[in-house]
Amino acid sequence: MTEITCADLMLTNCVTLSPETSLAEAVQIIHNSGIRYLPVVDEQGNFVGIFSSLAVLRQLLPTSSQVCMGIQPNDYNFMRTSAADLQARFQQFSQAPVTEYLEKDYVRCEPDHSLMATIFQITNHHTHVVVCEKDSDRFLGIITINRIFDTFLEP
Repeated sequence: MTEITCADLMLTNCVTLSPETSLAEAVQIIHNSGIRYLPVVDEQGNFVGIFSSLAVLRQLLPTSSQVCMGIQPNDYNFMRTSAADLQARFQQFSQAPVTEYLEKDYVRCEPDHSLMATIFQITNHHTHVVVCEKDSDRFLGIITINRIFDTFLEP
């Protein structure tokens, strides 16, 4: 029985963003691809961070609600919003680079890390795993939950 490692699982042909990508461009890529978490990689191939569709949704909320993220969902029912309101809010930050909105919590593994270590990290951090070269920031790929499912669903 051969042990599965991150190198075996990682998707290497990933959609990535450059640090200069604007939020407007990133949202379009997310919308067109259906991918919610995108690695940000610089020109040298180094991993910079993870950009998530959730970062955009957080910015669409009024500033006061961002401070009080512990509020219950029903407490927001008094806020009525139109498509024009959302467009106006989005325009306020749409040209900012994605690097201003990177996720703080992500998992980084090396190619030789085991499948079980990877599953453990995903379940604890609720996000994909970024694979980087050992002792380096060089981006190699990403491991998604669906990719792990592929290991036991494929014949």
